[in-house]
Amino acid sequence: MKLSFGITTLLFSLFAILFTACNFSHTKFEGQIHIASQMFENIDQAANPIHPLQGDDGEYFSGSRTLYLYDSFLLDILVNKNFKDGKYMGSDTSTYIFYDLGRQRFIEFDKLSVNARIVKQGFMEKDGSFSKAANVDPMNGISDSILRFTDTVINDRKITLARFSMQDTAFQDYVSRARFFIDPEIINFPLQISYILSKRVNHLFVYKMQLPMPDGKAVMVTEFRYKPAKLDDTMISIFKGWEKRFADF
Repeated sequence: MKLSFGITTLLFSLFAILFTACNFSHTKFEGQIHIASQMFENIDQAANPIHPLQGDDGEYFSGSRTLYLYDSFLLDILVNKNFKDGKYMGSDTSTYIFYDLGRQRFIEFDKLSVNARIVKQGFMEKDGSFSKAANVDPMNGISDSILRFTDTVINDRKITLARFSMQDTAFQDYVSRARFFIDPEIINFPLQISYILSKRVNHLFVYKMQLPMPDGKAVMVTEFRYKPAKLDDTMISIFKGWEKRFADF
């Protein structure tokens, strides 16, 4: 029962989230986070995803955008995908959401400007996206007893893989398609694919997950790619200006 609940949480939390050689053990982070998600039709013998879903279906089940990070504050520029009769018609910017990841609050603005109008504000737990709330975490309900960790190297990058193993063969093929990717070089990163898993591995960066779909073949891959960089002066002034707007909460 516990496993079944956990798998369901994995699937639903995926859509609520719609990504150096240095050791980033400090608390100050600055740069871009590229979030990408893509559906694949199947996996190979090594459990790597193969055959990306193509056409309008592929467009519908995939997405990417760039977020901006300054310390524990995050700016997400949301883009709407427009479909008509199942066909992709293009996209447009819809809104700007500013997150206080430390205090789990957000403000939605109508434009990218220090003096932008507040459209909406609230606490992240109620809305889910990027929240630390356990009920929207993809690892919620997953027992430590089925977790298996492996250190490996992918594209010259040292990572830790978190996988799942069960004695019940009826579920083993399904859960074997799921995996989480952990960067052992980045510690205490303010944004995580799974905060629960990050805590279990001493607050390392859980940056990527691969989840099986209900058909038992397709997998969805979601990744947070962090690129350290200094934000320009205009962006920093917006971050500092919007941070002060939280005082009116």
